[in-house]
Amino acid sequence: MLELLAGAIFGRKDKRALDIGCGSGILSIYLSKIKQVRKIYALDIDPFVLNEALSNFRSNIKRKNAALFLLKDISFLKKPFQIITANVPINVHSLIYRDIKRLLRADGQLYCGGVLKNQKEHFLSLYADYKVIDLLERSDWMSFKLKKLR
Repeated sequence: MLELLAGAIFGRKDKRALDIGCGSGILSIYLSKIKQVRKIYALDIDPFVLNEALSNFRSNIKRKNAALFLLKDISFLKKPFQIITANVPINVHSLIYRDIKRLLRADGQLYCGGVLKNQKEHFLSLYADYKVIDLLERSDWMSFKLKKLR
């Protein structure tokens, strides 16, 4: 998924991102450090993982205008995001795709990973309201850059 993000161009309005399934925080760190996104909302259900993500973020991000907000629950988020990453298994995509639709701005960019090649059709059916802008295949895994159609 980092390869897809590497080619992304984010404008001035792209100062908030949501990282679903943040794990160690690598995508959050990349968005902040390389892409200069100012506020990252990192979501994971594992409190230990969230603490690791925070520790990694603090070790790698020294800018004063960078912020990481840790979340265990997506339901209370209301304000839409320009950038959402979701590097999670297909069963989690099945649970969160409605929240992503609610939280992604009309002109936003969605980066999804964690999809096995044999799950591609299921994934695309969940995100039928999106256009595939780019996709990446590595071994049995796929990552997608999507844009909202409506």
